[in-house]
Amino acid sequence: IRHPQWEGLTLYEYFERTAKIFTQREMVITDSDIYSYGDVLELSERLAVGLSKQGLQSGSHIGLIMANYLDVIPLLFAIWRCGCIAVPINTNYRADELSYVLRQSRCNFLVSMDMFRGRDYLKQLDKVMPLWRTGEYEGFPDLKGIAIFGGAKDVPLHFKQLLKDQKVAPPITAIRASDTALIMYTSGTTGNPKGVLITHDNLLRGAYTVAYHHGFEDGRRAIFSLP
Repeated sequence: IRHPQWEGLTLYEYFERTAKIFTQREMVITDSDIYSYGDVLELSERLAVGLSKQGLQSGSHIGLIMANYLDVIPLLFAIWRCGCIAVPINTNYRADELSYVLRQSRCNFLVSMDMFRGRDYLKQLDKVMPLWRTGEYEGFPDLKGIAIFGGAKDVPLHFKQLLKDQKVAPPITAIRASDTALIMYTSGTTGNPKGVLITHDNLLRGAYTVAYHHGFEDGRRAIFSLP
């Protein structure tokens, strides 16, 4: 039995253990690309270097205006490797809703798409903070930087630049399974969106429960040690 007794781990700690066992296995699959566990591990280490160079450290809040792109997975694990907290932001938010969540969550850094389904997020950022391209985030005292994902060229920091450094990733930050991994915001249909704190242990237990109730070969082997 793989988990005879539950061990409290952070998401990155558990992922790193798994990636070293299933290095060549497919982990993330899209219509056009595939990342193995080893690919995600390598990219997450490189992104952790990029994030740390932006001055982000344990406890920093990183906002994500991202669709289900392949690179979101290594980005999340890079965030957790650094001991940071991910703040997924609804891609359908209006400018005023985006402004509220960025300020209320005290985001220290933001990774945003440039375009998605006809929505121009650069124009939205221009409206929320007119001088963001010059590194000025008036009204957002906690925000220190913005990286743009996509094909836009006229931006101060592109997501790809976070991957440039090939140096060894910083040591895994010493955080606990009971520490916050995500701040998920409610839809806000009856008022302002509310941030819900979700720990590493919350997410790992949820993932294990899903695996336990699915009859895939690896799931059966992991839980019941079938030959």
